[in-house]
Amino acid sequence: RRAFEQDRDVFAIPADLTRETTVGNLNLIASDMARLVRTPEDIMAYLRQQPSLNLKGIRGKRKTIKPIFHTQAQQKIWDALLKKALHADEILASTKLSLPEIYVGLHFLEQRQYIRKVGAGYYARSSP
Repeated sequence: RRAFEQDRDVFAIPADLTRETTVGNLNLIASDMARLVRTPEDIMAYLRQQPSLNLKGIRGKRKTIKPIFHTQAQQKIWDALLKKALHADEILASTKLSLPEIYVGLHFLEQRQYIRKVGAGYYARSSP
């Protein structure tokens, strides 16, 4: 449910209707909060239809994806990391953002794989 609320793709595998432990998956599918998955190929077929992904050869060359930011803080952090890796304290000083904005922004950018940790407290843009 949380992934759906964060506008992420959710997949669920149907299971035995008589088991109490499978109610969550079945409810997600029934409420259209999750896509029904029967095989791994179902997921791959869905992902191949997404315009921002290149899944022709998973080991092939990655397609450069233009970052989509939800806040100005995320944009400021991204811009700060343009030339080199920075420590979180350096990002804080250069962007003039609050500490919570920094850590929420870093977490978002890292989860989207726009940036990566490169050392203790250091962050850099991810390579395409």
